[in-house]
Amino acid sequence: MARADPGSRRRPPVPAGTHRYTLDGQHFLRLRRCAGVEVACTDGQLWITQEGSPDDVLLHAGQRWRVPRGGPVLVGAFGPAVAQLMVPERPASPWWRVLADRVPTGLRLRTMPS
Repeated sequence: MARADPGSRRRPPVPAGTHRYTLDGQHFLRLRRCAGVEVACTDGQLWITQEGSPDDVLLHAGQRWRVPRGGPVLVGAFGPAVAQLMVPERPASPWWRVLADRVPTGLRLRTMPS
């Protein structure tokens, strides 16, 4: 089982499949571009908040919640807990979106006039 890692800020999205994370109440899982990901609490209690949402989600062992949209999500725990993420297969991004994701913040891509 993987432990939540407070390390690097810039990471690729979690690959498709099922992933388990042990949370200790002091670290968070930070998810981005995660619409459709299902978060399940298999042990303990989880607290989930999504940017732009006025409501937080509390999960007890045996409960699950699906991320409704793609904004950043934080998953935390009240003491020791286990979170399970079920990540669906995603279609490949168009080449221009992959390039746009690599443009440094502050720069904008402009289309050329026809």
